[in-house]
Amino acid sequence: MQCYRKVWVFCILMATISPIFGGPIDTLLWETFRSNHRGWRIPREAKITEGGLEISPTPNPWNIATHVPWKDNHPLEITWRLETDTLKGIVKLGWSDDSQNNAWVGEVSASGFQVRCKRNGNLYSQPLPWHSDTPLTTVEVRMQAENGKLNWWINGKIRFSSNIDFIPGHQIFIQGDAGQILRIKSLLILGTPIQEPHLNSPCIRNISPEENVNSKRGEYQPRIHSSGELIWFLREQLLGKNNFRKEVLKEDVWFTKWENSTWQEPDICNSIPQGKTLPRICGHGFGTPVLTWNYLSESNLKIEERWKDSVEVQFLQGMGENWPFGEYSVSMDGQFVLMALAQKGGFEKDLYVSRRSGAQTWTAPQKLPSPINSSLSEHSPFLAADLKTLYFAAEGRGGNGSSDIYLTRRKDDSWKNWSTPIRLSKDINTESWEGYFSISANGEKACWSWIPQGQSLPDIQCAILPLEARPEPVLYSTLSITDKETGVPLSVKVRWGKTLTATAVGSSPLTLYLPTGPKTDIQIQSEGYISKDTILTPGGNLELKLDSLRKGYTQILEGIEFYQSSTKCKPGYMMILDQWQNWLKQNPMIKVELSGHTDNVGDTQMNLDLSKSRAEVLKQYLVNKGISSERIFTQGYGSAFPRGDNTTEAGKRLNRRVEIKIL
Repeated sequence: MQCYRKVWVFCILMATISPIFGGPIDTLLWETFRSNHRGWRIPREAKITEGGLEISPTPNPWNIATHVPWKDNHPLEITWRLETDTLKGIVKLGWSDDSQNNAWVGEVSASGFQVRCKRNGNLYSQPLPWHSDTPLTTVEVRMQAENGKLNWWINGKIRFSSNIDFIPGHQIFIQGDAGQILRIKSLLILGTPIQEPHLNSPCIRNISPEENVNSKRGEYQPRIHSSGELIWFLREQLLGKNNFRKEVLKEDVWFTKWENSTWQEPDICNSIPQGKTLPRICGHGFGTPVLTWNYLSESNLKIEERWKDSVEVQFLQGMGENWPFGEYSVSMDGQFVLMALAQKGGFEKDLYVSRRSGAQTWTAPQKLPSPINSSLSEHSPFLAADLKTLYFAAEGRGGNGSSDIYLTRRKDDSWKNWSTPIRLSKDINTESWEGYFSISANGEKACWSWIPQGQSLPDIQCAILPLEARPEPVLYSTLSITDKETGVPLSVKVRWGKTLTATAVGSSPLTLYLPTGPKTDIQIQSEGYISKDTILTPGGNLELKLDSLRKGYTQILEGIEFYQSSTKCKPGYMMILDQWQNWLKQNPMIKVELSGHTDNVGDTQMNLDLSKSRAEVLKQYLVNKGISSERIFTQGYGSAFPRGDNTTEAGKRLNRRVEIKIL
């Protein structure tokens, strides 16, 4: 492209298009396209230069768009300035809703200019021929809306006027035909901005990675581990150029650790399938998944460079061609996925939720309601550890930049009732583009992507959040699980929740963050060991020793009591037997013996018969629950094997028991 005329300075342009509106009007957007800090989606053939956005001939029609928040029915003025050597095809300058089914569009071509009005999909047009003195190398198109009137100005003269009886929306777009050579010099939008609630408290401390992590290639989609001690992120890698002289790129997953009060030099996660198109780091909890196309792979803090085998994510099937462009957040308990997905054929996104329905299956995505989703674009969701606080980015809501980060909280157990989204403070939401926000489980450390002024690629920012920007506190404890005999730490699965459906897997010691009350019931499992049920309380270190599944292991079924001289159990026995039923189901080759015991009060033979009958009652319960009777043997020992002193009431209670023994 040859050299162009000088760029008009801002003051001259403002004087040329100075509004004549009577009401208050602000500069909503002044874009010279000398950087891409607003995060415009630009065609591959375009590049950002000091002179503007240069678009070389493209094989297909192209489109760039952004959202700008203004108050409806208030004065609005939009000015585009274009330059070209020879105008080929048609360039469309539009004001519309997201679907572009309702729009005002000015079409510039070599033969003239026309205005098209599109309402509910119906198209109306008004041709406006060029005057002979109109230069095609510089075109300034200004649209002015006020008091129900719409005026179109071409190079300083009104060319078209019409009454306005509807407001299209908040999207501004520029489209061009294939083969077009064009420079978009500037875009200026004047209007009355929408004011939204926002948090005032600044971050407590900036802990950004600076030069240790951020590079010239761009880093994005950071995900902080629940501990706050590690961040995964994507880094774009340039592989060279193909035969068409286009850059060939890939995205790799990297990580950086928090050590000595700073983020260390990053390392690449070598065992993840690297170089795949559009990987997505989407997890949060005890394992952090990476989505690569429609496969999910997990890792955790201790083994961040070693990743498990991928498993297919079924909820992504049949979701149309645009789902690989989505963003995903796996909830702390692994039961939900929050998604930002575009409609088929489009780029504007909405937020959805999907619930786990099986080991590798999920329900169909359910769209989140207003006020989260709007007519604008919402993206990069992140669900905090409390399972209530949702952070997401949105465009065109009256924020500081093109994309800002918001906070909303779930009001109940459904996914239908949310608080009004609040924009985070200005030291997070700058005049640039921000997105991909994530926080540690305790809500203290946060990281996100932003595009600094003068750059076209994003960097990573980190900070210590103020209290008002954090989620609700969660229960956390560190579990140290060891072999009872050897003291060797074990790899365990921890289950919790109303039906013990949520799980966490990891090596001891394992820190849990649970979105519950002051305490919760948990079940600890380790392959080859007897499961253990206990109550978890906040803070501290819970130390447990597990018994191995060895022959001869015996356990008293504590909590199972019978009425005196009866085979009828007192309340509470079912929960204890259900735990053993689950364990026997998980270990189908194991056989056990149920043995009944009594104190020494009464006839010896009657005690033998009673103890045998009590063991039979418990066996029948397990059989009715699906355990084969051939795996359970019963025995009555009466008072032959006391565990306590039969001369005291406390000792007698110890002797009245049922034991289970592995055979």
